[in-house]
Amino acid sequence: MCFKFLGIFTKIIKVILPCLICFNIYAQPFTLNGTIKGKDSGYAVLWFRDMYNNSEKIVAKIKSGTFQFKGEIAGFDYVLLDTDTASQYNGKKYAVQLFIEPGTINIKCNDGELDKSIITGSKSQNEYENLKKQQHKKKVQLMNLSIIIDTIESQLKNGLINAKTADKEKQLISKKYQPIALWLLNNDINYIKRHPDSYVSLQLLYYRIGYIPNDSVDAYYSKFSDKVKNSSFGYRFNDYYKRYRKAIGTEYPFDKILLNENAPDFKIYNTSSKDTLNKKNFQGKVLILEFWGLYCFPCLKANSDLQEIWKSYSKDKLEIIAINVNDNKDTAQVNEYIKKNKLFDWIHVFTNATVWPATGGVFNGNFDNYFGLGVPRTIIIDKKGILVYKNYGYSTEEIRNLKLIIGEKIYDE
Repeated sequence: MCFKFLGIFTKIIKVILPCLICFNIYAQPFTLNGTIKGKDSGYAVLWFRDMYNNSEKIVAKIKSGTFQFKGEIAGFDYVLLDTDTASQYNGKKYAVQLFIEPGTINIKCNDGELDKSIITGSKSQNEYENLKKQQHKKKVQLMNLSIIIDTIESQLKNGLINAKTADKEKQLISKKYQPIALWLLNNDINYIKRHPDSYVSLQLLYYRIGYIPNDSVDAYYSKFSDKVKNSSFGYRFNDYYKRYRKAIGTEYPFDKILLNENAPDFKIYNTSSKDTLNKKNFQGKVLILEFWGLYCFPCLKANSDLQEIWKSYSKDKLEIIAINVNDNKDTAQVNEYIKKNKLFDWIHVFTNATVWPATGGVFNGNFDNYFGLGVPRTIIIDKKGILVYKNYGYSTEEIRNLKLIIGEKIYDE
């Protein structure tokens, strides 16, 4: 009897495990408990990103020196905690940034000394603290040199020294400053290279944007695990990096695509008809291009919503091409997800060239003209091949907007 039950249990696990894998770092609750010595009342504020990349602000009342925050998060976020937004700082520290992860985290500090907080319950915070300890001596040296540079500039502004003297002194300090700054940079980069599955690595790369070449940022980011990329902080990383690239004029193709113009072309290889498909093959239909990843919870939510939309129209009016960004090793899980969620009527494409030939109905394709860093990314192309909608990320408001546009374009003659 026990062996029979074990066999049934094993079958159940095999059925539900692929689904569990997709959700294993998403929609998980966290609790942050705080204790502040010397502050009995007032309010604390926590800013973080939820699993849908929405910016969240939670206010908690401080009672007898304690407070508590509860929320849901995808993987992790590097959050801001402020325990006294009204006070004049006067050299005191009322705010601190820390790693929030699913589970229970505790923070203890004295009022006005949040920089000296004792934080427990966060694996990433502990990892980050250990890294800071290794870098502490160098960072103190860098901070002291920065103070000297500020003093020289202040003396120049106040006429206490002339420009020639100020320049000479700054050059001397810079000779000491640059090797230390380079050591810290290399230390961060080496850490990122060695720990692609670490949330701390993504946080380090975030703060190095603009200090290292963009192609290096892209290369390091590409090596991160799916759980790191699709965390709450991962979406913040993408938002910031997108704005930075735009500011310096090096946007991704997806960012440069313009609405109400001819949609860029694409290719789908090795299809069931043995022909290569491109944009022209879909003219006369409204076409949705959905870029997604298996470990991206907002992607899975968007897929569910798109399937409901797809059911509302006949296939001769609406087509969905789902472009998957997972690695070759995830092919089996992607196919299992498609099967269990009954998405076989969509056209499924891997952009990874190593997935060749077609595996389980998932083809290989070239969508370089739509390349972007994050997922989900959504494109709508009307019957005439005009790009009428594009969006990065997921929200219920955008899904409503998408439904309206699809309905309008399907019945547009």
